[in-house]
Amino acid sequence: MDNDRKFIQNGKYLIEEANLDTMQSIDNYEDFSLQYIGSPDAKREWDKNPELTGDMFIHTRAYHAFKDEDNLILLGRTGTGKTAILRCLEWEVRHNSSDFGMAYNIAVMIEAEQFLKVLALYEMLDTNSTAANLQISEALRRIVYLSIMEKILDSCEKPTQYQAIYRFLTSAHELRGNLKYTKSQQARDKASIFAQAEILGTATEFGTILKDVQTVTRLFDILYATNYEAAREECKGYLNNKKVLVLIDTFETYDLSNAKMIQIIRNLLEVCFEFYNNPTKNIFVKIALPIEIYNRVLYGLPPKKSSNTVVIRWTNRELLAMVALRIVAGYQQGKLKGVLEDQGREILFDYCEQFSLSDFYADREKGISVAYENARNLLQNILPKECVTRCAYSCDAILYCMKHTLKKPRELMKMFDGFISQIIKNNNRDYYKINNGENIRDTVHAMEEYMIRSALSVYEDSYRGLGIACDEFFTDAVFVFEKNTPIVNKLKAAIVKAKEANWRHLTPAEQHTVESLLDETTFISVLMESGLIGEINSKKIQVNEKFFDANEPTCTIIADFEFKITRPNNYQLFAGRQYVIHPMCYEYYSCKVDRNTFVYLEKGKREAPIYHSQLIDL
Repeated sequence: MDNDRKFIQNGKYLIEEANLDTMQSIDNYEDFSLQYIGSPDAKREWDKNPELTGDMFIHTRAYHAFKDEDNLILLGRTGTGKTAILRCLEWEVRHNSSDFGMAYNIAVMIEAEQFLKVLALYEMLDTNSTAANLQISEALRRIVYLSIMEKILDSCEKPTQYQAIYRFLTSAHELRGNLKYTKSQQARDKASIFAQAEILGTATEFGTILKDVQTVTRLFDILYATNYEAAREECKGYLNNKKVLVLIDTFETYDLSNAKMIQIIRNLLEVCFEFYNNPTKNIFVKIALPIEIYNRVLYGLPPKKSSNTVVIRWTNRELLAMVALRIVAGYQQGKLKGVLEDQGREILFDYCEQFSLSDFYADREKGISVAYENARNLLQNILPKECVTRCAYSCDAILYCMKHTLKKPRELMKMFDGFISQIIKNNNRDYYKINNGENIRDTVHAMEEYMIRSALSVYEDSYRGLGIACDEFFTDAVFVFEKNTPIVNKLKAAIVKAKEANWRHLTPAEQHTVESLLDETTFISVLMESGLIGEINSKKIQVNEKFFDANEPTCTIIADFEFKITRPNNYQLFAGRQYVIHPMCYEYYSCKVDRNTFVYLEKGKREAPIYHSQLIDL
């Protein structure tokens, strides 16, 4: 590969100095920020300016479905907006801004990492034992109640109004290292000791490592004080005839090879349903999780519980409305001036004045169609109608951008932030309309490494050497393939390469773990779950398509790259079926691509065929 590959970082092009021939590690990958159309970090964006962020929020089908109190689990790939949905729901309750918001008295946000910090105390436990699982579930319940109690006190003019809750939180916060309700130096010293004990997984005052349920129980009682029951009863009294919405945000990383981690998440889901099935119906706990962990954590849930799950699947129309809305919001905030100050705003993006944020909202009367048309009209001020490709045809420019993503908002935000950056840098509003749109292709290809690493990021703590295996498998690969001897050998070679690169840094015990986890079956499963490989649903040979330059026959491939809620063993290669590598990989890995073949992203086999003259809405 080209060692001078360009990347977009902080909205600007730069030449990467390091050797980029291989994506040897995805562990140290850092997400770069956006300059012009918001932040890719929903938590940061909502914390900084919740009103504006609420105005920029697209009310997708998944958002509306998850508002139903019967839906408790929100699934979506990394970067699809799970945190944004939770934050929007919390904001609506806090401001009573909708029928949904007025239905609840309190909304509580809990970061998932809070559970892992406390549950590190259980690292030495056998999670297969009934006693240990009961203790874990009790810890999870207490964290939920603890968060509700904190919210109750925060909403009161006088925290001492609820004496039992106040006493419990004071002692619990002292022991957990939280100084919010702590004043004395003695309490601070005590908090420091127990915070260290929590991190190390050791009981400092006992002088022993946690080995059994009894030890954990004693330490648990110390950490959470002995007046918890009285505080919980007072909390229940406060909640009488009230409804509380508890929203648990997703974990950042997962070690899917850790059985205890998986068991903790399953216990957390059980607690969610326990509150849901409580006859009082006053606490509703909803949780967001990456869909990539479904087969390892969620598969096997009883059908009744599976029906309480919402999956985020963005349509192209929703994505375009989201991007256009954010561009107009950035213009209204003066962000599109860039380094050229007033010139950038007056000359380059004045067409934004024709639109308001509400032009990109979908409502019950007009649906998404009007918002989509407005978005397309706006974006065609940035991009031409068509652009050239490295193959034998030209393509709808917006469709070309879309097909190089996994249809995640974060990907499109970064891509269009890069477009805006180059327009400002070159002081040319038609920068992407010259040279038959070749500049579009360069910017899109510059995004490929980010999108590949983003797709694999949720697996980085589980499978060491995954990036190396991808380099070996995809580099110079034929983009369409079947299960045959050459492909099986290529998979084996990728695994061998990854293990060889990692073994010299591992102990013998760790080498055995890598040997048992990273095999061909696991590797191909990750590639298909992440969307880097899709199954071909149909092929169509066509001549003289509207956007094709060549008169020779061309092939349209419609493939499914979406995560499918299915049996885990279905994520493997089957003889007689055809598969295709995702278009985002072609340039980065120098894949061997048929110049007369166009690959479409399709959500499922039941979708209608798509033609080049129209933007697909899947």
